[in-house]
Amino acid sequence: MRHLIATARRPIIRRTLAVAAVALGVLGGDVGLASATTTSNVNFGSVPLGVTVSAKYLFQIDSGDGAAGEDDYGGDEVGVFAEPALNCQTLFSNVCAATVTFTPSAVGPYAEGYQELECPNAGGSCPAADDVSLIGQGIVVTGDTLSATPAADVAGSSISVASVSPCPAGAAHQSASVALDNSSGTTVATLAPKLLDAEGDWAGVLTLPSSLSNGSYFIHAQCLTGSTTNAVYGYAPITIVPVTPVPALPAPTPTPSSSQTTPVSTILPAAVSPSVSQIQSSLDGISHPSGEKAVAALDKTDAFKTSFSAPSGGTLSVVWTTRVTIGKGKYKKTKTVTVATGSGRTGSATTVSVVVRVTAAGKALLKQKPSGLPITDTERFTPAAGAPSTVTKTFRL
Repeated sequence: MRHLIATARRPIIRRTLAVAAVALGVLGGDVGLASATTTSNVNFGSVPLGVTVSAKYLFQIDSGDGAAGEDDYGGDEVGVFAEPALNCQTLFSNVCAATVTFTPSAVGPYAEGYQELECPNAGGSCPAADDVSLIGQGIVVTGDTLSATPAADVAGSSISVASVSPCPAGAAHQSASVALDNSSGTTVATLAPKLLDAEGDWAGVLTLPSSLSNGSYFIHAQCLTGSTTNAVYGYAPITIVPVTPVPALPAPTPTPSSSQTTPVSTILPAAVSPSVSQIQSSLDGISHPSGEKAVAALDKTDAFKTSFSAPSGGTLSVVWTTRVTIGKGKYKKTKTVTVATGSGRTGSATTVSVVVRVTAAGKALLKQKPSGLPITDTERFTPAAGAPSTVTKTFRL
């Protein structure tokens, strides 16, 4: 009887330039005695840094041979390739299935070669059963897109930033980083947005410093695995615009009286804009459907009623969006769908009733996914005197 042993493997490490095309293991050569060595070629293709992908290859051993458990090979100095499992069925087919993984840590091609050996229990030589070749390419994904709204605002306001293209799925310890650069390329503000789901979608609110000068700025982002960048987003331009001055109220016409000898006029103070923190605190108070009854009512009426404690006169907008995947294969992509919208307007500080109504696209999505649909809730209030502020929340329907 013979069996496979991990310690007897002779690893051959080599690093060569390779053109990566996605493919799984290919078993070649005649199968029979161990002297008829087979060949397994695994091409992992182009893989973002920090992302782990796996593949399988098969090889045969002599009739009656057994397996000695997992077959982990040594010698991979950078740890990008691994063989976490080796399973052999020797009762009938004498076929072994090996699972291998590839996790690139730097940009460029990788290659590794080694042999699967089988050795007799009673001792003796250990012939090669399979010559294995692994190749893959580490890449940084470029050209991903993000959304930044509004595209023009005043210094001291907020910009809602979200991924249109998600971070690469499957990366461990992943995070996103957003930066605002001026026209000279100097970073003037940063944001660490929250990842919304396992698919790599993210969103956050970037506060524009009140000290920024009017002009053109650019928002960009990257996805990180630890400190390693695995995806880079294209730039989204925004413009810092001047604050629109609030005209002073005209002086009222004095009312004459019989005893009045000198005309007197009263000038009312100009309207005072609420602070950013006051607006955002008020926006935080807007509720969303929570609990089975509220979600069931939304499904029935296609509308959700809530309220907003306006800190001053102004306009309110509420937009619920979600991310969906469309297409297959190389045509697969994600897009943002508006699920529901609502608005309100008031001339003074008061409580405003708001109705958020489900869109036609939102109705279709809720039918396809009746529960657990991830929602990004973007709420924006523009006071009658001053700059708008935005708050972004997440929940599930």
